[in-house]
Formats: sequence, C-alpha cells, structure tokens
Amino acid sequence: MLTGILAGLKESTGLTLEELQPENPGPGLICSNFDGASVKFGIKYGVVTHTKSIILSSLSIVCIAMESAALDASKSNPYMGKFEDALKSVFTWFHYSSKRLRELKNIVAVIDKKFSHLEALKSMRWMSSKLSFVSALKDDLQVVVMQMENEPNTCKDIDGAKVKGYMVTLKSAKFIKMLYGLCDYLPTLSHISKAFQQEDILLIEVPERIHADILRLQALKVHPGPCMQDFLK
Repeated sequence: MLTGILAGLKESTGLTLEELQPENPGPGLICSNFDGASVKFGIKYGVVTHTKSIILSSLSIVCIAMESAALDASKSNPYMGKFEDALKSVFTWFHYSSKRLRELKNIVAVIDKKFSHLEALKSMRWMSSKLSFVSALKDDLQVVVMQMENEPNTCKDIDGAKVKGYMVTLKSAKFIKMLYGLCDYLPTLSHISKAFQQEDILLIEVPERIHADILRLQALKVHPGPCMQDFLK
C-alpha cells in the first residue's frame, strides 16, 4: 500500500517523496483530504496512517456526508429511527398520489391555511432537504392528519390499516415534540454545513466555529428554541 500511496502522490503532484517534505524549499504536502470510508483510517494499514508515516507533520481531513454523521449521532436516541421512518412514510404517502395531494390542497382552501410543499428527503444536499421537509411538516401537520383521517373510508383495507398506523404516530406527543425540537436543532447544523461550503474559510477557523455551534446546540437543552416553546405552550 505504501508504494501505491507514493505513486499516487507522485502522479497527482509531480513531486518525489523528498520534494514533498514541508521543510524543503518549494511546494510540500501539508494536508490531505479523505472521504469517510473506514478502510482509510485503519490504525495499522489505513491510508491516513501510511501518509502520516511518510510525512509526519501532514494533517489529514475527513470529509463525510452530513447525513451519515447525523444518523450515526442519532443512534443514542432509540426513537429517532422510528421518527425517520415516519417522515419517509408521510412523504411516500403523498408524493406518489396526485389524488391525495389534491385532497390536501382542498383542505387547505377550506380552512384558509397556507400550505408548505413537502419536499423530497435527499441524500445529496441532505441538510437543506431535511430542514425544508421538517419545517413544512410542522406547518402542515394539521392538514396532513385531516387528510389521513378521511383516507380509511375511501381506500383498500391494506392502505386503510397503514394510514391508521401513520395517524397514531403523527398525533403522538412524542412525535410532535421531536418534530418541533428538530425545527430548532437543524438550523444550527445547517449553519455549520453552510460555513464549511465557503471558499474563503481557513483551517484555523474550523475548531472555533464548531465549538460555537456546539454551544448553541447545548443551550437548546436549557433554553428551548422558539419552536419548542410553541410546543410547550
């Protein structure tokens, strides 16, 4: 593997191992970026380990999908998996049925309420799509439940049983609390994501920005955000 790494460095930079050493004049290897594949981080045989053995002072930056990081962190909350399944079920229920979408819009027109479009949950641009969907569902929850309450009377038995299960979840205090809490929590994660998309951000700024956003998230435990305050009223 070490030979392969050296060959890759030579091919990508045009520099030999000696020339890549940062203490030598001219260009040198200061930092290397890697995706989140676990094979890159083995203690003995990982690419990161071998790279640092070649150039001891080099930094290694890990780039992983925000979705993977968030879902991994959420494993400490057993209910989050059920919550995620419920979100996907709601999207699927309406996205693939023009009839149900028409019924939603009809209900909105009757009760004179603004309707927020339920956007798809995507792996790419996961943070923005998740924030948009959760915010829309919070605003549209009453309308969504009203449409589903009428569904068992007009659909097949299997769909009727399915939608009854959805309603039990959507009307539960636990689901609604999680929904409102995420509407306070996700904007901070979105702030982190957008900060790291800036071309002019410096490496030395990263720890400070992450620490500031961690403090914002921790503060939500003691001082509920505006959405959670609405839930608690």
